[in-house]
Amino acid sequence: RVHGESIEAKNKISELEGEKRDWEMSRMGECVDQDKLERLENDAKDKEKEIDLLSKELAATKNEVTRLENENSRLHQQNKKHVEEIEKQREQDRKYKTEMQDATKSLNNKLQELQ
Repeated sequence: RVHGESIEAKNKISELEGEKRDWEMSRMGECVDQDKLERLENDAKDKEKEIDLLSKELAATKNEVTRLENENSRLHQQNKKHVEEIEKQREQDRKYKTEMQDATKSLNNKLQELQ
């Protein structure tokens, strides 16, 4: 979702910059009546504000993506550490089980010797 919004914002910025260039080119053309010129200038200002807003939204989106990537990396490392701890505990449990089995066999052998 965030990636799609980022692409959408970039496309809108390109479109608005193209409209601004078109406006600037039309401005350099032959006599444009004053009302049309004022409308074009106001439109250009509105487009610049829209570009600015979309640029800020894009920056915020990029920051959010970076934050999520960092959080994902942190959680991955934390998970890796937990898996290692679980494996160590399992190994200790196997050793303990083997020691208990050996001790039980030894005690059973001694018990049989006493009988």
